[in-house]
Amino acid sequence: MNKKIMYYPSVSGYPDPYERIAQRWMETQGYITNTSMFYWAFEKSQRGYRDIDILGFNGKETVIVNVTTNLDDKASSAKFSETVKFFELTEEYLKETPQYSWLVERPTKRMIFYFYSYRTQKALDEVFAKCKSKDIELKSFKDAIKDINEYLNNYGLGKTSSPIITLLALLLMEDKREGLKIQDNVKVDFGT
Repeated sequence: MNKKIMYYPSVSGYPDPYERIAQRWMETQGYITNTSMFYWAFEKSQRGYRDIDILGFNGKETVIVNVTTNLDDKASSAKFSETVKFFELTEEYLKETPQYSWLVERPTKRMIFYFYSYRTQKALDEVFAKCKSKDIELKSFKDAIKDINEYLNNYGLGKTSSPIITLLALLLMEDKREGLKIQDNVKVDFGT
């Protein structure tokens, strides 16, 4: 056990809107989630905090999620080793914290949700390959919104207290009464 990292449970904070969208996507995929879990680790002789944006689990796996608006912030050559280190430290924190160790005693996935990237498609393909080599799955918000829209169209809004899901439902779903299509009146650019 390395005493350079905290090994006790974390109290969750309040996630930002991007994290909320990623969290809701995970929930539509069957994951139970927790957000904004902070833990500390010593780096360069200084204690610093790390933030698990989303921790999700279902009956077969655990997913550690890092959310970013700009993929280039996490995947550039200079910053990619920091991104990998984040996942490694987080896995160590979960493994060594007795209350959480069961979460990483099962298949564990690493995932980055991103809003946009300024890279060309060729450069983006290289980023995807680099992430795949470190078992990091990438998910764009554009694709997540499409999946949430499909979920809402298949299952409806149901009862929810989630303002994010309610807003997405208003923007994306058809109003079944009299054929009014709400999404025809809204143009949303989710970037690439």
